Amino acid sequence: MNRIVNYYQVIIILVIFGLNVQTSYSQGCVNCDENSVGTGLDGASAIGSETKALNDYTFAAGFDCKSSGIGSIAMGKYLNSTDGYSITIGAGYSEYQRFVNDKAHYIMMGSLSTKPTFVIAPAPSSNKTGEIGIGNVIFPDAKLHLRSDEGENATVFIEPNNWAAGEKAMLALGGLNYGISSDSSSGFAFKSSANYRFINGKVGIGAFNFNPPEAKLHIKCIQGEDADIFLEPYTDEILGERGSWQANLYLGTREHGVVANKSLGLVFLSDHDYIFNDLNPL
Repeated sequence: MNRIVNYYQVIIILVIFGLNVQTSYSQGCVNCDENSVGTGLDGASAIGSETKALNDYTFAAGFDCKSSGIGSIAMGKYLNSTDGYSITIGAGYSEYQRFVNDKAHYIMMGSLSTKPTFVIAPAPSSNKTGEIGIGNVIFPDAKLHLRSDEGENATVFIEPNNWAAGEKAMLALGGLNYGISSDSSSGFAFKSSANYRFINGKVGIGAFNFNPPEAKLHIKCIQGEDADIFLEPYTDEILGERGSWQANLYLGTREHGVVANKSLGLVFLSDHDYIFNDLNPL
């Protein structure tokens, strides 16, 4: 007999088994090949080849799987569910490098590894829900916690169906009016119905591939590019150039700065001296 059980065969067997179970307190094995079900147990069942259901209400299916924690389930190959009501689905790497779920009430999934790729942690109470870990995160610190493996970037890829046609990739945060989006023509866009705040650190715009920004806001250009800041006020669509406008740049306080006004031109503001690089006040 082929010792590696096809997963589709396992699913079919599970369906047939479910249709033929008369009571959840029965015990036995289906398609048995060196399977074992502990004697005197309630509701223990094993399906496939070399599977073992070794406690009350346990279920093992596939190839070389073992469920030993009470109420535990093991489905796949080379894996163990060793704690109470743990559920393990997938495949360990080999007979001696097994995928083991030893956390009660945890659901773990993985493939060809000793570590889980996907984890559902139990809910803290009956009126709450659990947390999800991706990438061997056994104890998630957030509703969704993603951790990369060593030497691997932690990456989330949100891909629209047709990027070239201008379809957007979007991430909403809190509400649909808050978030970030991107498309092939407009690039990256931030969306907020309130404020935009950078809480800590410095902001670098431009060519910061290696060195960090040296100021709270640092603009660094590439060769052949101008370093510029354009403050453009609103222009009335009807009045056009006849409409009044003003652009302000404040330095320190709103009493110190530079104002560009349509009528007055460029205006410097200060409640003290104006000092140029020769340090002589005007």
